[in-house]
Amino acid sequence: MPGTNDFRGYVFDPARVDAAGKNVGQRVYWKLYAIENLVRVMAHSILTAQVGVNWWAVAVDPGIQAGVQRRRADEPAVAQHAWEARYLLRVSFGPEQDHHRQ
Repeated sequence: MPGTNDFRGYVFDPARVDAAGKNVGQRVYWKLYAIENLVRVMAHSILTAQVGVNWWAVAVDPGIQAGVQRRRADEPAVAQHAWEARYLLRVSFGPEQDHHRQ
């Protein structure tokens, strides 16, 4: 496994930043995305089996529930940013790098 370089030790070089971004996008991001979704499915399955289908209302702190409601209200704006990011991925790296195709 190659070592990680500390960018603070280099003179700013857009090509180096671009290469690092492509590396993260191609080799790391999709793995984190898959792990995050696996943990989400496992947590939902376990909580549904242990607490019931209404586990969210029963087991989650009301403050957390309120925060989620606020973020859900912002989803239209977030969805627009996600669409723009997918567009930039397709333009920059080609459609095969857009792992979020709908």
